[in-house]
Amino acid sequence: MGQRLACFPGGGAAKATGKVDEATPLRTLAMDQVHEVEEEGWQGYLGSFVCCRVVAPIDFPCLEEHRHDVLWFSHILCIAALFLSFLGFWGGFAHTNTLRSLAWTHIDGAKGPSYAGVKWICWNVPYPPERGTFGDSQSGVIADGTGKYWECETWNDFDCSRAPAPSSCLVCKHLVHGLVLSVFMSVFSFVGLLHSTSKRLEGEDSNYVKFSSVISCLIGGSNFLLAALTFWFVCCVNVHVAGVQVETGLGLWFMLVAAVFKVVMGFVHLGLPVEKHIEEKIDKKVEA
Repeated sequence: MGQRLACFPGGGAAKATGKVDEATPLRTLAMDQVHEVEEEGWQGYLGSFVCCRVVAPIDFPCLEEHRHDVLWFSHILCIAALFLSFLGFWGGFAHTNTLRSLAWTHIDGAKGPSYAGVKWICWNVPYPPERGTFGDSQSGVIADGTGKYWECETWNDFDCSRAPAPSSCLVCKHLVHGLVLSVFMSVFSFVGLLHSTSKRLEGEDSNYVKFSSVISCLIGGSNFLLAALTFWFVCCVNVHVAGVQVETGLGLWFMLVAAVFKVVMGFVHLGLPVEKHIEEKIDKKVEA
């Protein structure tokens, strides 16, 4: 596709030295970019950038030898991770009975059990709350099915001085504010990753598809895994209060497992070269 400019990755009007001819109008260069995007498509155009070209030929021989099986396994792993992350997402923003089943944190103290996600904190009370389950005097009271009732507050409204471990509660309250967007992004990024993995499995591989998959898994996945592990350590493991038992909820376990799966898939995608680079290697061996 000719020599490329540093500021115009697809520029075909540059000299071999990489410098722009002063007589060449900027409009002509811009039109060249448009034509190349139209001819190659956005993915082909973006795949011509240096970062995509560097990642494309990277391979781990042990994975490349079983390419189809490895991609099929990664595809199944991605579906499982999407399902687990959706359950964790659901629990993270749920309340009352659903939160009890998919909580991120379960606290069993002197006042009874309580459950927390990334939005709500709910606990069982023996009598119907005077202002209703959500404290707005309008939504009514929700029973928990065991003869008790739910009382819930959002993390924003909850006063940590009422918590069994106020200092840990304050840190958790700060963490969940940052986790809200991360949880959204984590779930929806799995949809894009599943699409990219399917394209590689079906032979529709490209520099851009591999690069986007690797970045999504190794950077996005590692970032969320670190955030979820921090929440787990601070809000579950590091709470030491006499008479209070804190357990990791099923929703958080689901998110942690999904994040680990995503990082694993990142190394799988990194170790499988783009198919056209496999063909180039074969051609070079034949010529030799």
